[in-house]
Amino acid sequence: MLKIIVFVVHSCVIVTKEGDAVALRVSMASKHDYYSDTSPKALAVFIELQRRRTPAQKLESMFEMTSMVLRLSEQGVRQRYPSADEHEVRMRAAALRLDRQTMIKVYGWDPAEHL
Repeated sequence: MLKIIVFVVHSCVIVTKEGDAVALRVSMASKHDYYSDTSPKALAVFIELQRRRTPAQKLESMFEMTSMVLRLSEQGVRQRYPSADEHEVRMRAAALRLDRQTMIKVYGWDPAEHL
């Protein structure tokens, strides 16, 4: 029996293979109940719609959401630093998700010098 466990953000995907049979189980690793306000019927429709999506469609959605989060991060920087130019906005936004050493190594920009 082969058992692979992959953690994806708040979910735990467990794939088990025994002979030719493969079972997939998704369990919430988080204490949050994201669907408590959703009716079972609506949730079933949502899950079915997600199952019908192709991997390319799912990947496209992931890229769109990632882009949206980056834009929101940059907008937050613009609000906190209204006089920052676009380069500074990008650097400050990157510094929100990367450690100081990575910022210096990759971008040559030290967040500690721009407090």
